[in-house]
Amino acid sequence: MTNIPDTNKNLFQRILNRSIVYDIIAILSILILFPSVLYGQKSFLSGYHDIFAYILHYSFYQNQIFSLWNNAWVTGFPDVASPYLDIYYPFSFPIYLIFKNAYFMNSILLLHVFLSYLTFHKLGTTITKNDAVLFVFSLTYAFSGAILSRLTNPGPLFALTWTPLVYYYFLKLTWQSEHTTKNITLFALSWTILFFTGFMYYVIFAAIVLLTFLAYYLLHGNLKLKKTVSLMLGSILFLLLVSIKLLPMMQISPFIVRIDPIDPFSGGGSFESNLASYVFGIPITGVYGWWEGNVLIGMFVTFLAIIGMIKGPGKLAIPGYLSLMVSFVWADGGNTLLSFIHLLPQLDNFRVPGRILGAAVPIVLLLALAGYGYVREAIERREPLGISTDQKKRIISGIFVIIFVKFLELPFQKPPSYESIISVILVASLLYIIYTEQATYSNLLMLSGSAIGIQLLISIKNFDVLEPLILAKVLVIGLIVAGIIFALDSTVRSNLKKNLPGIILLLNLLLVIMVNVSYIKEGNPSLDTSPAKDIIARMKEMPTGNVQMWVYDTGWAFQHMDFTYWYIQNGLHPMRAYYSYFLKDQPAPYYNIGNITYYTADWLVDTASQDNGQQSLSAYTFQVNNISVYRPEHILPNAFVVRNDEVINPSYKKFSPDEVIITGKFRRGDIAVLKTSYYPGWMVDGKDAGSVGNLVGNVIERDTDTIVFRFDPAAFRIGAALSFTGILMLAAMVLGRKKLDSYLANIEGRSRRTG
Repeated sequence: MTNIPDTNKNLFQRILNRSIVYDIIAILSILILFPSVLYGQKSFLSGYHDIFAYILHYSFYQNQIFSLWNNAWVTGFPDVASPYLDIYYPFSFPIYLIFKNAYFMNSILLLHVFLSYLTFHKLGTTITKNDAVLFVFSLTYAFSGAILSRLTNPGPLFALTWTPLVYYYFLKLTWQSEHTTKNITLFALSWTILFFTGFMYYVIFAAIVLLTFLAYYLLHGNLKLKKTVSLMLGSILFLLLVSIKLLPMMQISPFIVRIDPIDPFSGGGSFESNLASYVFGIPITGVYGWWEGNVLIGMFVTFLAIIGMIKGPGKLAIPGYLSLMVSFVWADGGNTLLSFIHLLPQLDNFRVPGRILGAAVPIVLLLALAGYGYVREAIERREPLGISTDQKKRIISGIFVIIFVKFLELPFQKPPSYESIISVILVASLLYIIYTEQATYSNLLMLSGSAIGIQLLISIKNFDVLEPLILAKVLVIGLIVAGIIFALDSTVRSNLKKNLPGIILLLNLLLVIMVNVSYIKEGNPSLDTSPAKDIIARMKEMPTGNVQMWVYDTGWAFQHMDFTYWYIQNGLHPMRAYYSYFLKDQPAPYYNIGNITYYTADWLVDTASQDNGQQSLSAYTFQVNNISVYRPEHILPNAFVVRNDEVINPSYKKFSPDEVIITGKFRRGDIAVLKTSYYPGWMVDGKDAGSVGNLVGNVIERDTDTIVFRFDPAAFRIGAALSFTGILMLAAMVLGRKKLDSYLANIEGRSRRTG
């Protein structure tokens, strides 16, 4: 490929810079796959339920951006402490806040597909600077099962987007020993972004991968003082920066319950099924949806990764291989004698063991990138893929590790699928020809070509890859990618025969795209035609006297997310919603105070009748589309005072999510109550509130005309202060980077002199 001279570059020449052209082609490929995002159709790219769960929170925060307490979510919830909420994540909620359009989430999801392309491109530069090769491998990550299968669930997608960047700066500090202020601070910032995505699974899984690297470096004496100090500085900075979320999140753990019980052992695979997920995109288990364990990268890329593990630099290849094996053991779930690891503190909150396979994909692709380089070198030398004695030992040691992992699974072994058997046979064939030094150019091409053919047949059998629209999209992308590489890379034009591995790599990419896109079906929540809009309009015509009306739906909220969306958009409070966690202290459906029964909800909506065709309410106030809506005679006020078994309804001076001020003639000994779930951090007139029937309340200690309920959690205040300290530390490190770089450069010598 001809380089553009550095001198006399005009704007047109800069635009035609090779890396920029490849980036543009990546964007174009994404738009070819998902053109509907351009004409703003009112549906989501894939199944909408998990996507919508994010938007429901956003719908509240778009008007209450600085709130700590969500008073429109499942009887009240401290979202500031929620592990899953991503209000601090700059690439989602702030963008949504600008457009305030539910369907703009499609653009945010596709933005992350492109960002994942960029982050892996950065990681890949640790191996090569070749733009064309980086382009294809980065596209492979962006279109892998790990990314595309997560278009149905933003949390994992956001997290996997930044995982390669975390690995990149970790490897810069360890494997490549570049101990600079820049790498330390960006290591911390990449971790911070990953943490703020709100998907804690991949924060932990990425940590497991990197801890495997650290354990290897420690055992081999590679963790020198300079590396240790650099990693510690980065880790301290990271912990300070995320404290605003970390401390409240740690506090909430004892107070929440999951909507469905977690079985950390359920849904695990086996070694061969995990391998088949990488090779053919086959689900590792039938317990969870295909997307939960699908990480398809293709057989040829898997071959290249194995070559990278055998021939790559030991400080990358060996811990990379071990981290993959650790991931496989975790993905086994309850199908291994090491299953107890899923019961370790905090880790027992994780379900779907196969999710960890996605965290290993960037490392596997990085090793494949190295393997591709070794194959190309062998072709250039016109020699077989050589193997040294040490590399033969790697193969033997690696096989023993696999045997050990498989031995742990034998008591739980189930009949393997034919896809997993084929995966093992193909991998074994590659290892055989390499170990016996028969990995000639022709043998490698024959085996790789056969693998691609088998992959195509399995894809046709198991997936809807032959749909004309999918074939057309993939064909267009293939022609564009091949054409641009041919046009920009002179080495490709000079000798196509030497670039047959590149052609197979491109075919591998196209098969990966075909399979992963075949899974993606648009989802439509039917917001515009939802009967909830007419029901809410009728409710507003018949106000209950409460500042904020609460609504209780009788149906399964998962199937009626349009109702939840329109409730929150209109300032109503749904008592039921599609959610992962809720507070243990839930308000009761009704309360008996004196001789009167007070309903917690202002309105009961019979959404269950849409599911089974049967009315579940014995009476109704009005009906819309045969959906009954009932307003009880006695409704619990948003805030009230109980005096001698009598409910006193106050006036409101202020009503906001974090602060409610009521006025009236209140007496010493009255009980002031706020209708929201009890959680530590609520104050009544400056004193800690208690749980009154699972609501927030306290006894009034003096006669007064005003009572103030305020949510002011100490964990958030302390966390915010620590995060501010982290920002100051970051600024100090950047401003004093020359001194810090100098200190790090001389730390080993200084340590020896001190010793």
